[in-house]
Amino acid sequence: MPIVPKIDYETAKQAHKLLDRLDKFFAFERAGQNPDLRTILAYRQHNRCPICHEIIAHPCSDEAQVHHSDYTRYCWSSLIKRYAPDTKGNIYREVPNCELCFADRPEISEQCLSTLYLLHADCHDKLHKNSTNN
Repeated sequence: MPIVPKIDYETAKQAHKLLDRLDKFFAFERAGQNPDLRTILAYRQHNRCPICHEIIAHPCSDEAQVHHSDYTRYCWSSLIKRYAPDTKGNIYREVPNCELCFADRPEISEQCLSTLYLLHADCHDKLHKNSTNN
């Protein structure tokens, strides 16, 4: 079940900056835009949102968002351009090369995947709003 990170985004960002790996922190954040990663997450979750348990019909659409349950992670992978059109008119996105990481570092990629969840955009919003109300 997805959780809201114990260390908030801004605190984690500052920590990564102090450790001189802010670019790797932002790369991990962009991993959620990698279509292949989204497809893997959908497969692992049987195409279901872990919040509402309804089907996520299109994992690479704006209907779905990738939730990070841990902001302390960062990405070692180099960035690649992937075809991933969005509603803003962008056609390509620079995203981490998750596929290479899965092949070269399976144990690290498994740790990465264990902190990511594919959610409906509305469910993602509700998850974060509920955490600020508690």
